Amino acid sequence: MMQKRTLLITAIAVIVIGISITMISLNFQIDSPEFEVMDSNMPRAAILDQLQSELPNESFHKKVTEYLQDAGYNVDYYPTEKITVGLYKQLPSLDYDFIVIRSHSLGDGAVEPSASLFTGEKYTDHKYIKEQFLGYVGRGIPILSQELSQTGGIQAHRNNTYFVIGSKMVDELMVGNFKNTTIVLAGCETMEKSRLADSFLKKGASNVIGWNGLVDARNNDGIVLEVLKENLVNGVEINQAVDSVMEQVKGKLIYENTTLLHHSYFDTHGA
Repeated sequence: MMQKRTLLITAIAVIVIGISITMISLNFQIDSPEFEVMDSNMPRAAILDQLQSELPNESFHKKVTEYLQDAGYNVDYYPTEKITVGLYKQLPSLDYDFIVIRSHSLGDGAVEPSASLFTGEKYTDHKYIKEQFLGYVGRGIPILSQELSQTGGIQAHRNNTYFVIGSKMVDELMVGNFKNTTIVLAGCETMEKSRLADSFLKKGASNVIGWNGLVDARNNDGIVLEVLKENLVNGVEINQAVDSVMEQVKGKLIYENTTLLHHSYFDTHGA
């Protein structure tokens, strides 16, 4: 049984010292692997399960896949090790109509004042040097702030740090545009501020869903599944599905003041 714990982690801002200004002339180091785009008239969906190696939930993966397939989507699944900076860079160009991102996240951001999402790539000072210097990527530790102070602090967990990406990466380095894509950000505080959601919307997403505070892993998975079931299986509009499910679980969450929010293109641009 999955232990009850939050997905919020401690952000460690990247501090780059002694980097020569000449590095600005270097090419970006982000790997851009070739991802296969299927030639099909069927809509496409992706599940990015960054938590798969640390907080596996096979039932979540299978149910989301089932709901998406029942709704007519071809589904690609990305486990932790496949979720790289390069994947995020290419994500808009992969032609997905629906994306579910189950991930550690940073409400205050490791690289900027917006929510940030974890990759599955371990952090190193020697990779993505220019991207770190310019604030496109940062690093984060998947441990709660209070736990960090009780377990030796930052230095004790230097080997458990990962690259994270935020809205600046979405705005300036992501390749291509989403095609009215619905994006579900299943992680703590992904919607505490709207900047990351706004960036996805500017990149062509039509709907972004995320949490405005801390959320227990079990609550996160269970509630997101119910919202997806309402939307994909029962045909309820995504904003109505969010409101309906949150009304049903009011007062039952581990973190009672947290709620799942819906942000759409029309919220910022009007009908």
